[in-house]
Amino acid sequence: MTNIEEKKTSTNETHEKKLRLAERRLLVFKYRRNGWSYRQIANSLAGKFGVSSRYGASNAYNDVKVVLNEIKSKYREEAEEVRDIELQRLDTLFEKYYDLATSGDIMALNACLSIMDRRAKYYDMDSMKKEDFSTLLNFDVKDLTTEQLKRIANGENPILVITNTDNTDRSGTGTSETK
Repeated sequence: MTNIEEKKTSTNETHEKKLRLAERRLLVFKYRRNGWSYRQIANSLAGKFGVSSRYGASNAYNDVKVVLNEIKSKYREEAEEVRDIELQRLDTLFEKYYDLATSGDIMALNACLSIMDRRAKYYDMDSMKKEDFSTLLNFDVKDLTTEQLKRIANGENPILVITNTDNTDRSGTGTSETK
């Protein structure tokens, strides 16, 4: 067998393993969704479907957890996309009414204030403490970590990134960095 054939076989085996793993996880998730305990799931799968006879309740739990995290990630990404579209729409509306509002049009002013309020809700600014805003005003961009800069570049709310003083990720992506 040539090196190319060995690599091809190895790649196919890896692909098949990943496929079996994904199928197993979906089956485990289905069983759990139907009310099975982790122990029941493990007993049902152990030694079958290419699953080790040592497959236990903790393995079933981990499989369910992986599937749930994938589902959460998918919906989080979709929600972020929808939020971004809505924020762009708000920007378009704001641009339309801003000049009118600054020249004294009360209805345009009310529209701008409503748009600003809605934008603040998308960014969850109402839940921020007063200290968070003072922190925001008194920061030097050189003090930001690489991870914070990446998060801002990827569209995360700069206010939340900068005021997150405990260096944990509030976006739900599971990333954090310390200086």
